[in-house]
Amino acid sequence: MEWITLLALVLIAISLVVGLWWFYNSSLFPESTELLPQFFLPDDQFLTLSDDFKIRYWQMGKGKDVVLIHGLGASVYIWRFVIGILARKYRVTALDLPGFGRSSKNKVKYDLDAQTKRLLEFLDILKIKNAHLVGSSMGGALALWLGRAAPERVKKIVAMAPATDSSLVKLPISLLHSQRKAGARFFETDFVKNKILSRVLYNKNLFTDENKKFYFEPYSGNPNAIYSFIEALRLIKDKRLPGSLRNLDKDVLLYYGKFDNMVPLKNMESLDKLLPSSQLFIDDRAGHHPMEDSPETVSKEVLAFLKS
Repeated sequence: MEWITLLALVLIAISLVVGLWWFYNSSLFPESTELLPQFFLPDDQFLTLSDDFKIRYWQMGKGKDVVLIHGLGASVYIWRFVIGILARKYRVTALDLPGFGRSSKNKVKYDLDAQTKRLLEFLDILKIKNAHLVGSSMGGALALWLGRAAPERVKKIVAMAPATDSSLVKLPISLLHSQRKAGARFFETDFVKNKILSRVLYNKNLFTDENKKFYFEPYSGNPNAIYSFIEALRLIKDKRLPGSLRNLDKDVLLYYGKFDNMVPLKNMESLDKLLPSSQLFIDDRAGHHPMEDSPETVSKEVLAFLKS
């Protein structure tokens, strides 16, 4: 893909590879100026896993369980517009995955198997026997894999632009680690913050100082956060994806933003053909983070899918 070439050139020029995972090309699509809905942030709650990870999570509502799983570099914050709506019908739990947001950032493995094990322990501690999973990008890949690895724990799956193609990560992990200290400084400038947001968000009204604070605070001057970011790329690079999902015995909604700058539509179409029981929905008002760009449509489509 062209962005890989651009990424490599920028690496040579300024040695800030980590941040450039998001900052790989100029904007492909016009930005939306749609007004945003009201929201409030649930209270932070914390629990501790057996491998000494302190996990931040939100929980709202009553009823059957829905678990929200964010993607690479994100946190529970991306679900702020939809968690309250979904909680009218379900008990909704959103977590900061180990290594992200306000969860611990230990210097350990963050590959597919390690994160799957931690997610299952998280569910065990909260006594969530089985749940619908809604995952974004890397979180979508994790949700799909969990449906295969522990099918008794998973009902239906909503995968939003799941990062299930190892070709999305071309650069060596060792090279990225060599730039870890520079990467921590990379997130300090407003210019870079805007470029990163433009990769995942379609609605430019989301480019606020408040949003930048929640997005980038975990990375500001924190080499451990950069470490976990880089190591989590191993999850996306896992060669078992997407092929091993061909036997996934779960109903899956593949949710895709028309203006996604990160995951190509062809990846979604291929995954839709691979999965035995899936449907593809394309949101024409969203980018890589439809839960932020188009929360009303996301809530409507997710609730309809889970009810069906």
